[in-house]
Amino acid sequence: MRHASRTTVLVIVFLLGGSVVGTLFHGCAVRDSGSTLDVTLTEGTVLLPLESIASGLIGEDETSGSYSFRPATPGLDQIQVGSVVILAGKALRRVTAIEDRGGETVVSTQPATLNEAIQDGTIDWKQQLGFGDGVADLGGVEVFWGDVALAAQLTFDGEAVSYSGQIRGFRVETKLTPQPGRLNIEMTIRKKGVAKRQGNSTLLDLFLPVVPMGGDDVEESEEDVLALSATGWIGGFWSEGEISYEDSGLQTFTLMNNGMQGDLEMKFAAIGGASTLRTGVEVLNLPMKFQFPPVMIGGWLPVSMSIGVTPRITAAVTSPNASSRGAFEIEYSADQGFSFHSGIVEEVAQLHSAVLDIDKDSTISAGQVTTAFSFGLQFPRIEVRMLGELVVPFLTIDTYGESYYEPGILSKRKACQRQKIHNKSVAGVSLSFLGFEHTSETELWNREIAEGSECE
Repeated sequence: MRHASRTTVLVIVFLLGGSVVGTLFHGCAVRDSGSTLDVTLTEGTVLLPLESIASGLIGEDETSGSYSFRPATPGLDQIQVGSVVILAGKALRRVTAIEDRGGETVVSTQPATLNEAIQDGTIDWKQQLGFGDGVADLGGVEVFWGDVALAAQLTFDGEAVSYSGQIRGFRVETKLTPQPGRLNIEMTIRKKGVAKRQGNSTLLDLFLPVVPMGGDDVEESEEDVLALSATGWIGGFWSEGEISYEDSGLQTFTLMNNGMQGDLEMKFAAIGGASTLRTGVEVLNLPMKFQFPPVMIGGWLPVSMSIGVTPRITAAVTSPNASSRGAFEIEYSADQGFSFHSGIVEEVAQLHSAVLDIDKDSTISAGQVTTAFSFGLQFPRIEVRMLGELVVPFLTIDTYGESYYEPGILSKRKACQRQKIHNKSVAGVSLSFLGFEHTSETELWNREIAEGSECE
């Protein structure tokens, strides 16, 4: 059984912690330059096409893997116990039992892998991804934090999608604005706590001076003890992928995103306080995800790509007298990707240019004990799924800045003040669904610059 087709295959998704927020951008320029599925299915594999799923599937339980069909569903009579069945656009399963229950046929299944369904052939796609000039439709959009729906907190003004809400005690505000050829992002994160104030000086607002503590005029108040902002954009790019099989064995899997460009400016300010930020603990990690339905290759194989943003914070400003702030900027141009062949994942990437900048006047930490702060942003964070199964958990460009101060008063170490900005790209690959037991993280590039004195 041979299937060949040419179809557009792109789903845009943007990532917030366990949350999922989605929208369809008007004119999101996705130009298909040749997506094909040219494969021979394995003997005994049954393909239930989209029409059969739409007309015949009347119930499903994803947890148990059971599917209920109308008895006259086209193609259902070909399914036997032990068969691999492709439920077009939905799932790939192996049948464990078939039971007639009067007006319905219940098919019990367990997971199957793509190599169990494909004997030989290739799957490939090549698309140009751009961004339009507005938001056209929010139909079918779902917003989640874990399993909790957050749809009421999503707003849409015809030009941008915004999220505002409390997550793990942090006030998170995010705005995504598509424009021709680029996607803009604005994000602020704040956290309240008991802060100390000296005279009329507020200890924390983005980029107010660090105020030394001490003296009789220090007062405590409930206010922001942490504030972060990130603004920037990513440009449109080409995405190309290829998967090949021979004798039901995965031969190659290549994914490349060519012509990626971006600019990101990050700022943070934080002050210490009892129980506010614990030393060395990652106090925030929020992948943000905007998701909407996939598109099919060959009429049955959905391939979805997501583009996300994940902010995270690691802090050590526990002393009430400690404070830290920073300002960093990165511009880059790169080709990003990986290639799997003969059981090995290799990086296939080229960083054409990267400009990393630290605002030395605005980046400083202070305190009577070791004080440090790191604010990072994965943007974009790309995810690839096939038939709903992850094959690329992440392909990310990760930028983070840090400020570190060692006074040496208690530690007896050499006193130092140091600032760094890092930019790296990492590919996370999980090939189990494709039929090869391999999970890895591969660093594609890593750049950093540092300012200040050397620290032990």
